[in-house]
Amino acid sequence: MRPLSARAGLRIWFEGLTFALTVVLALALAATVANAQLSTASVTGVVRDSSGSTVSGARLVLINLDTSVKRELLTNNVGNYAFVSITPGNYSLEAEFLGQAIR
Repeated sequence: MRPLSARAGLRIWFEGLTFALTVVLALALAATVANAQLSTASVTGVVRDSSGSTVSGARLVLINLDTSVKRELLTNNVGNYAFVSITPGNYSLEAEFLGQAIR
């Protein structure tokens, strides 16, 4: 076998680097496309009592009716709530304040 010249060695190294960068770029693009296909939603709102006043500290439970998975949170100081990254499905939302159901 004949030893490689410095120029040939550099060419092989550069081709290997080019291939590696191409693979990394392809994987990054594939991950971006796969992530774009995820479907999630948000459920947001304001809890109000029968007089129309906002309810701070109300307990909300979002229940996936297909899987029975529950997510809970409390409303903020102005009655707002936000369930984020919700997977598609059928849900029920329950709210209570000081043990009393809010309807």
